[in-house]
Amino acid sequence: RNINIPYGSPQDSPDTQTVCGIANKKNDLYLSILNKEGAHVYNDTIDAIKKWRMEGKKTAVISASKNCRMVLSSTGISELFDTVVDGVDSEINHIKGKPEPDIFLYAAQALQIDPCNAAIVEDSPAGIISGKKGQFALVIGISRNHHAELLYNNGADIVVTSMDQIVNLKVNTRNDIDAIPSALENFNTVISRLLLEKLLLLLDYDGTITPIVLRPEHAVLSDKMRNTIKLLSQFCSLAIVSGRDLSDIKSLVNLKNIVYAGSHGFDIEGPDNLKMQPQAAIDSLPLLNKVETEARLKLSEISGTIVERKKFMITVHYRLVTQNDIDLVKNIVQTISARYSTLSMIYGKKVIELRPNIPWDKGKAVSYIANFFFKEKKHIVPLYLGDDLTDEDAFREVKGWGAGIIIGNHGQKSIADYRLDNTDETLLFLSKLLELFNK
Repeated sequence: RNINIPYGSPQDSPDTQTVCGIANKKNDLYLSILNKEGAHVYNDTIDAIKKWRMEGKKTAVISASKNCRMVLSSTGISELFDTVVDGVDSEINHIKGKPEPDIFLYAAQALQIDPCNAAIVEDSPAGIISGKKGQFALVIGISRNHHAELLYNNGADIVVTSMDQIVNLKVNTRNDIDAIPSALENFNTVISRLLLEKLLLLLDYDGTITPIVLRPEHAVLSDKMRNTIKLLSQFCSLAIVSGRDLSDIKSLVNLKNIVYAGSHGFDIEGPDNLKMQPQAAIDSLPLLNKVETEARLKLSEISGTIVERKKFMITVHYRLVTQNDIDLVKNIVQTISARYSTLSMIYGKKVIELRPNIPWDKGKAVSYIANFFFKEKKHIVPLYLGDDLTDEDAFREVKGWGAGIIIGNHGQKSIADYRLDNTDETLLFLSKLLELFNK
């Protein structure tokens, strides 16, 4: 609008013709209205919070506004929250704002709640992104202004138009992996949750159907495992969902008439002309080419580092790097990632991945595959087996719909329903499943 005024200082008086001065004048006017009229509340939100507190759930309010506590006080609802984190707290404690997850993580810490056992409710895309980055168990978008699609596109797990739609809030909590029941010891219970005639079996590759090895090219599928998977594919819909490149995973498994999802589900192919690549991922290819060159150059002198380029992501392996150099590898990758907002950085087992920063993951891939072959969820029951942090998205997707089984231990809590200790147990479980089909 061709308006040019100096920025000024936050301490400028409301009459000063600076950006800060005008902002302070606006704030004075806002506080005057607040003192005279008070703030209005959404009754559906207040009713939901009261119900959750009666159930023993802890609650917090998060806001970038320095007036947050005054607003709460004006409406008489301050006592509904165990903690408040607002703009004042952010300034004092140097907390980064949205879309970084810091303010939500700060609140979770104040509540003494692990983010993996917490839900957040947000009406802004930046807040939704914050919740996903913070790995909260459930990120709920509330769309009172008809922007549900925008919230979904930024990663919301569910979107509602009123809080009374989620009053029976259930957060899928994560557990210590050792405390998760064994899928072998509870085989009959696992199967009772599934309808074999509607089963969609989804398998990760590395660490799930073949052991983790020092170099990715050495992970070869055993003949016994391949034959078991081949026979199972004759009885049920079957997909391999891997972080490997699509061409790589197809070559390694080498079975026909099954679905392959490479690059953590960014690249899907299968029977009936199934083929899918998110357009946003395709648009990111020139940037990935540039970042790959930069990563190879900056990591070339660190012995043991492997930079692997997949179509839609760059994977940095540091399993062979000496302990003294691991932090250096991480810092280099973090520095590269920080310069490109359209890329996200994901940690796995001794790997760091740079991929397009779009709301797509293994969980979304599982849902896409299911919807391609079966138009309604009631027509399919998914069973997902995986071993890594990236598989948690798939475990969350199938929760309450099918079942998720974690293989081994990735070092953090898991949302999976059952566990298997290693790939030998994976083979034993799949063999038992095959026996059941044969009967």
